[in-house]
Formats: sequence, structure tokens, C-alpha cells
Amino acid sequence: MAKKEKTLKDLESQIQRLKSAVEELRVLNEIAVAAGRATNVDEMLNLVVQKSTKAVNAEQGSILLVTSNQKNPFTTIIRQDDTSSLKHSYHIGSNITGWVLLHKEPLIIEELSGDKRFYATEEEKREIRSVLCVPIWFEGEITGIMMTINKKDQKSFSKEDLTLLSIISVQAGQLIKNLQLQQETFKKIKETEKLQELDRIKTNFFTNISHEFRTPLTLILGPLEKLMNGNYDEKLQVQYKLIHKNANNLLKLINQLLDLSAIDASKMKLKIEKGDIISFVKGITATFHPSAELKEIDLEFRSDYGEIITYFDKDKFENIIGNLLSNALKFTHENGRIFISVNTDTDNALEINVEDTGCGIPDDKINNIFDRFFKGENSPASSGTGIGLALVKELVELLNGRISVS
Repeated sequence: MAKKEKTLKDLESQIQRLKSAVEELRVLNEIAVAAGRATNVDEMLNLVVQKSTKAVNAEQGSILLVTSNQKNPFTTIIRQDDTSSLKHSYHIGSNITGWVLLHKEPLIIEELSGDKRFYATEEEKREIRSVLCVPIWFEGEITGIMMTINKKDQKSFSKEDLTLLSIISVQAGQLIKNLQLQQETFKKIKETEKLQELDRIKTNFFTNISHEFRTPLTLILGPLEKLMNGNYDEKLQVQYKLIHKNANNLLKLINQLLDLSAIDASKMKLKIEKGDIISFVKGITATFHPSAELKEIDLEFRSDYGEIITYFDKDKFENIIGNLLSNALKFTHENGRIFISVNTDTDNALEINVEDTGCGIPDDKINNIFDRFFKGENSPASSGTGIGLALVKELVELLNGRISVS
């Protein structure tokens, strides 16, 4: 008979544990669903307080988030109150929550008036019966404190209530962190969108202003070329040529700005044609021979091939090769040497190298030379704006290529 009674008691105990587990799952599910509707941390905390207060049949509940400030360790306070005179009193909360934060363990006070560990006012002793207080954990750190209170006309909290509130606090820690991360991500997305919009506005401005500059420049160059071909005084011809050279440089700069704007806006189109890349690069190199001769620089083209028939965009390649050779000429001193070679690498990919005996680039600046508007310390006063190499890199990548410097 005694054995039968023990079996029944064990069965009842198992049923009770199953009921408790089901109730815990139900409460956690309710909190998760409610928190999923929250749009900010305060709203989510308020929902957690409401659900957890109801789950342990408490009269009041609160959540305090922890800060790194030792003197004032708590920041956001979310409190679910009734209309009693205690709703503005945080005196008891600060003492008990401070104890939990210090000892890093949950706390149950079955009778406040009989507990000597905490100072409480006469009103609090008269009004409050029982207190539950548990830490909110996330990845081994206490991120907050959850507390519930029952007054004198309510029941004392049980160990089962403490267990349930501790389980809820683990979920609360994850929910708080998830929502904080979501808000941080959303904030970063908004900041990124603002920066992208600002970039778009700047790009549009540069594009529009560049177009405005290009039109009058083109109108200036036309009559100027007629003057250069006329029978005028030699001194005037020198001045015309100087004006023509500087106007062309300015037009080239404007065109580069427009090209960069087109790439940024993903509006630059490729025009791929079949041709001999060897003769093409040779032809571009030949146009730089007069400038090289003026500085007594030896400009040499090299290749292991007589021809390489391939598909490429002639306009883009002319821009790339032209900028690289122009840059090499600027930084190579008189009697220096410049080599340009066109070959294939081990993967049979086209490889173009421009090498010079110029002043070189400091190691700490190599990573910056393809940045827009970057000018090295060794740059001469007339070396340009720092757009050329940036455009080269953009064009090479547009053609699915790679560019590097050493």
C-alpha cells in the first residue's frame, strides 16, 4: 500500500513538473510574440515587464538596465505600476537591485519586514510583503535587473516563481540585445543611405558643372585653332599654342570628371571591338615621344609578340595608357627612361606594365595613389589634380581587370 502511495506521489510530482514546464513555455512564447511587435527597446521592455509580472502573479514589476557607471549603475527604468502610493518609490528597488548586481545571483524576499539585509521605510514595510529580483544575463554579463513586488494583501513569492522569473530574464537578455543590434543596424543603414544620397547629389553637381564648363571651352578651342593656323606674328603664335595647351588640359580634366561621374552612376557603357592590342598601344606610345624628347627621356615600347588579336574598348584603353604614360613623364627626370610593355601572364591574360626611373613613391603612400585627388609629397606643383590614376583604376576594374603598383 505504501509503495502504491509513493508511486502516485511520484506521478503527481512528474505531472506537476510537466505542467510547470508547459507554463514556462507558454509564458516565454507570449513574451517572444509580444516583443516581436516592439519598435524600440523601451516598448519591448514594457511588454516583458507586463508579461513577467502577470506570469508570477505579481502586483508590480520593473526592469533596470545596467550601465558602466559605478556610482549610478542603472539607466533605463521600465516599471509596471498600480495606483498605490509606492509607484514613485525607487528606494527599495535601488537597494535590492544593487545587492543582486553585486552578488550576481537571484534574490527572493518572502517577508520584507522580517528581512534585515535591506533598509526599507516604514511605509514600504507596511505596504510590501514579498520581492523577487533576478539578474538579466547576456553572454556572461549582467545587462539589467528584473524585479517584481507583491503587497501585504498578496501572497509571498515561491521558489517556483523565482525559477520562472529567472528563465524569463534569460530570454529578456537575448531580446534586449537583439533589438539593440537591430536598431544599431537600422541606424547604420540610414546613415549609409544618407551618405549615398549625399554622394549622389555631389556626383550630380560635378556632372552638371563639368558639362557647363565643357561647352564654353569647346567654343574657345574652335576659334583658337583657326588663329593658330593663320599668318600671325610668331610671338602671338607662341601665346596661342600656350592657351591651346592649357585649354586642352582643362578639357581633359573635365572629361575625366565626367567619366568618373558616369562610372559612379553605373552609366558608363563599354564598346568592345576586335583588334591588335600591340599596334594600338604602340600608336598611343608614339604620341608621347615628342614630350619625352623635350625632356630627353628615353621612352621605349617592348613586347614578346608581333601582334595580339583580342577584344577591348579602344576609348577606355587609350584613356588608361595615356594617363599612365602622362603620369610617368611628369615624375621622370631629364635623361631618365620609361618602358611600356604588353605581354601575357601565366594565365594567358593581357598584362601591361609601365615602368620608369622617376622619383618613386614612399612605401606608406603606395596604397593611396589610386585615391581620388591624392597627390604625393614628391608631386611637382604642376602635377595635376590627382584624378588621372583614380580614373585609371576605375576603368581597369570596369573592364574586369586589376591594377597594382610597386
